[in-house]
Amino acid sequence: MKRLLLILGLSANIPGVATSQISLNTGDSFTFEFTHFDFQAHGLTGPSARVGLSFQGFVGTDTLQFNAFEDSPAQPPIFSTTLTASMGSPDFTFGPAWQDLQGAFSVTMLSGSTTLLEFFGSVITASGDLYSLKVIPVPEPSPFELLAVGGLALLIWYRHRPQISTSAGRAFCVSRL
Repeated sequence: MKRLLLILGLSANIPGVATSQISLNTGDSFTFEFTHFDFQAHGLTGPSARVGLSFQGFVGTDTLQFNAFEDSPAQPPIFSTTLTASMGSPDFTFGPAWQDLQGAFSVTMLSGSTTLLEFFGSVITASGDLYSLKVIPVPEPSPFELLAVGGLALLIWYRHRPQISTSAGRAFCVSRL
């Protein structure tokens, strides 16, 4: 049990493994594709789509570009805007989009840096149904982080594997501690 706690403790201290937001620097991009929204209400008017982004450290002259795609980022954007931190809240409503409750969007940092904490989206369908989605993005681990965790696991396995030794024709197991 102590070994398991030690492994978990060491793994948590590898840089980036425990990160739970997306950090964006100039030139970095984050793309999110979604396939569903959760039903919220009925009886609203006017088909539309809305996206809100929550950032930490989006200040001053920091600038980003937001693109919304009807199905995938391989298509031309159906909505695009450039935001500067001094303009206020990054919350957009745009014409009838994502009526099939799927699509994609991307955020590209044009200047400065920020951390994307969370985002939400909502869709009002032509029939007046409201659907929404809230996501806290989690970055994928870098290849270095995966190699470090794998190397640590191999090292622990190697140090604690049983050793087979023979003496005078008898086999017995010696455990290293």
